[in-house]
Amino acid sequence: MTAPRVPLPERVVQQQCKQLGLPTVGGQCARLAATAERERHPYLGYLEALLAAELEDRDQRAIARRIKEAHLPRFKTLEEFDFAQAPHVSAARLQALAAGDYVDRAEPVVFLGDCGTGKTHLLTGLCVAACRQKRRVRFITAAALVNELSRLSSRGSSGGPWRAGPATTCSASTRWATCRWPSSAPSSSSRSSPSGLRRRPCYSRPTSRSRNGRR
Repeated sequence: MTAPRVPLPERVVQQQCKQLGLPTVGGQCARLAATAERERHPYLGYLEALLAAELEDRDQRAIARRIKEAHLPRFKTLEEFDFAQAPHVSAARLQALAAGDYVDRAEPVVFLGDCGTGKTHLLTGLCVAACRQKRRVRFITAAALVNELSRLSSRGSSGGPWRAGPATTCSASTRWATCRWPSSAPSSSSRSSPSGLRRRPCYSRPTSRSRNGRR
């Protein structure tokens, strides 16, 4: 059975939209046109719906691209976190952090807790929230971050995972470790630091009670 042929005007519009970089307009123009004709929408109403669909699709693709570029260990959101199993974690506080104001203020967020308390889940959830705000995020372990900065310093380069430069607005680190900073590596105030590190990294580990009962 042969597939139904696409009408010539629709094919022409799709080709034009492809050249203009408007894939959603080309893909939905015929369907939305039929709806507009059936429901007697005005021309501008049809155009508004068509452009709104294009913008929504672009937003979703931009978010997906940010999440992919963040190199998250796995996709987890704050909505999936079971706060009932972690009563020491404030849901209201995490929702406030998800708004991203701490990134604008260049404030680090530190989560403390034993293994299995949800540190990586909460950290990843904040990363996803930042990606949804179209912020550029980089998920990296503390040890890997130190090693990468040391390597870039020895090469006199500012590339690597920070090649995005000033556009990278939020970095996330997990698996806190004590690392020896090489003498050749730049200090926090050194002018030779990679140009992409315009903000302080957000080292995130969820607050939890330790075994001795203290936070």
